[in-house]
Amino acid sequence: MSCAPRYGGMQRFTLIEVLMAIVIAGIGIVSLIGFMFTVVTTGRDAAIETRVALISSEFSHYISHRATADWSAFIDTSDGTFAVPVESGGTYNRDELTDLPEDPSWQSDTDSNFFDHSTRPGLYKIVEADGFTASIRIWQDAVVSSVVDPTGAHAEVEPADSDAAALHVEVSWPMSKSYTSRRRWLFYTTVLNPTP
Repeated sequence: MSCAPRYGGMQRFTLIEVLMAIVIAGIGIVSLIGFMFTVVTTGRDAAIETRVALISSEFSHYISHRATADWSAFIDTSDGTFAVPVESGGTYNRDELTDLPEDPSWQSDTDSNFFDHSTRPGLYKIVEADGFTASIRIWQDAVVSSVVDPTGAHAEVEPADSDAAALHVEVSWPMSKSYTSRRRWLFYTTVLNPTP
């Protein structure tokens, strides 16, 4: 578009040109604001995921320490009651897991920020100083190892339950939401009996 000379040979912009420039600038500014929102959200999610990874690592060490300190009471009991349930994916329905934040049955060790549930084995929660809360559900499975013999054939070997346990750890957060609305991560660790 060309500007027609006016008032002594000076070129000026028409109202349509000014409005088009404002619209283009507005679209650019709105796009930048949307991009900034995405950057902030992604950064926040990454920070929370890093926190959950650290919590799960700390919890794995916590459980490993408790299991190796008293294997018979924690992992392998003769009467069939386990501090870490033997199950496939957990026996609690989703409604039970949703009502956990208000449940008064949480107990804490004096040396950790993990609370275990007094009536539901395998359920824990973590409460941090800034208000972040997550529920932790744990269950055990048999350890299965793959072994290659000298001929190159693969075989699966399952050690005795008294030697090792495979622990599944599910961390879901935030606890203020219903279980189905929470973000969930699943971790896996193996605990070995120090005195088989």
